[in-house]
Order: sequence, then C-alpha cells, then structure tokens
Amino acid sequence: MSQTIVNRLCLGTGDLLKGNLKERIDVFRKFYLDGGRLIDTARTYHDGKSLRIIKKLNLKFNIIAKPSYFIKDDKIPLKKKFDEYKRLCGYKTIDFFITHWPNEAISKKKVKNLIKLKKYRSLKNIGLGNARLDEIKKFHKFSNKNLNAVEIELNIFNFYFQKKILSFCKKNNIKVFGYSPIRWSKYKSFNNKSLKLIKKISKSYKIDFIDISLLFSLYKNIIPIISVKNLQRYNKIKKLDKFIDNKILKKEIFNLEKEIRKIEIVDPNKIWYLINNNKVKLENINFNFDELEMIKNEIKIHKSALKPILLKKKGRFYRVLDGKIRCKALYDLKKKINCIIL
Repeated sequence: MSQTIVNRLCLGTGDLLKGNLKERIDVFRKFYLDGGRLIDTARTYHDGKSLRIIKKLNLKFNIIAKPSYFIKDDKIPLKKKFDEYKRLCGYKTIDFFITHWPNEAISKKKVKNLIKLKKYRSLKNIGLGNARLDEIKKFHKFSNKNLNAVEIELNIFNFYFQKKILSFCKKNNIKVFGYSPIRWSKYKSFNNKSLKLIKKISKSYKIDFIDISLLFSLYKNIIPIISVKNLQRYNKIKKLDKFIDNKILKKEIFNLEKEIRKIEIVDPNKIWYLINNNKVKLENINFNFDELEMIKNEIKIHKSALKPILLKKKGRFYRVLDGKIRCKALYDLKKKINCIIL
C-alpha cells in the first residue's frame, strides 16, 4: 500500500506565530489526525515560543530539532542545548537533531560531541543543515558514516544544482528534507515554452503551479517542509493524493523543470529584499548587530554569500543559474552584487 501525501510531508513551525495562530494550530491537529508525523522546528523560531506551543499540543510528532546557531550561543555545550530543547518542546525523545554549522568549520570534535548525544537514547538521528557537498562528506566521514539526514533548500528552481548532494545522500541512505519547496513559485518569470507547459499541466490535472512545485519535490523523493496557514490550504494539498503515483504527470513535471532551468534572467539593477511578501530595496534594510555579525562571519568562512550565486553574463543582463543573496552585509563588506534571485 502506497503512502498518502500527508505521510510524505513535514510541517514547518517557522511561521507558526505569523497570522492567525488558532488556524495554524488547527492545521497541526488535522495533520496529526490524518497520520502526518514529521514537524520541523528550531530554537531560534520566535525565540523558542513555537516549541512551547508544540508542547501544549501534547501530540506525539516525530520532531526535527535545530539548536541555536547564533554566535552568542557558540560557547554553550551541545548537550546543554539538547537538554534545553527537550524541556522547551516537552519531548523525551528527539527524532532528528540537525545542526546548521554556519559559524564554524566542521571538526572531528564537534561531530563526536553530536554523536555522543545518541548514547543517551533520547536521540534517534543526527543531521546537518544548509551545508555544501564537501561539508556533508566531511561530516559523513568524521561520524563514521553515521550521518542520518540533511536539510537543504530544495525546489523545482534549484534542484539541478543540488543533484550532487542528492546523489551522495541517496547512495549513503541519508534522508533529505527540503525546505521552501513552493515559497518562490509566485515570484518567478517564465519563457513562452515554460508557460505553455504549465498551462497544459494545469488544465489537464486541475492543479496550479504551486501544486506542481510541491509534487516535483515529492516525485524526487525529497521530504518537503511546508508552512500551511489554514485548513483550506491544507485540504487543497491533500487532494494531490491522487497524483502521487501518476507516472505521466511525473514525466511532464520533470520536463517542465528542464525547461525552467534554461531561462532564468534577472536585470542586475533590480536588487531587492523580501519582507512579508513585499519587495524592499536592500539599502533600506536594517539588520541588528548579531544578525550582521553572523552573516559577515558566514561570508568570511565560505568566501561567498549565504546562498552562493552562479551567474552567466548575457549582454547587459545575467543569466541566473542558482542561489540567492539575502543580506545587506554584502554591501557593508563592499562586495559587488550583480543581481538577486529568489
């Protein structure tokens, strides 16, 4: 018997306190009643308030836990972070403890400390988030092939550039959680051929491009992490159940992805930042000191933006291959910005 779409999804808690909290909580309860178990959490989400809400729900979810990655918390022992996490969410056992490692290099000692947590039998799996392939390989090696999961941004727009990571994970039986599978769907522009393919699929199957984007991740055997703000949207997602094993639709969506990756072109003069779905000029964004220091440190370590940019010049425009710039720190560091992509 094949799984339902609910069994293959992971609900994110990053937006839990945004908008109507009651509606969002109703979604989590319905998700659980329908057999959904995976939820993605982080200590930094609303300063731990989302974890306290999960605790009040008193439901036995399979929880993905991510400790704080802020510089100010670097000196806190991992075991202490883990114990605090359990206290905040009320879970005696954590299914996935995934660390971002954004401010420091992966070392044998740090990986060893993470593995130690599994000896307490209150942690089932360890993982790594937002990492490059070389970091994933290093972690896998240092952990004696004990890396259970990775969490990366994965969607129909950047899949092609994550293929090496996905291939490595598949070969080594590492679960892949993909966040933002549909977030950027409404901000993209397409060429005529892509638009025709989208229109054809939409008309044939009565689904929109957001549905197509979600199905793409599922067809690629990624566990998509999604934010659902009301039951209306949740029920719409459930209706995609009938397409889970549709091989013809799967092929059509894969062909669409191949076409989409060819045509991303962005005007280098149109640089902006997304805040609450509004486009704001980067020079008008103010970060607090801690955020700015974290971003600067990230760039210093990796010699790149938070999300590496791959560009190809085409006349006075740039063809965007992958990545995005989201930080004012690039201006502060006098880095040259050519364009931005969502």
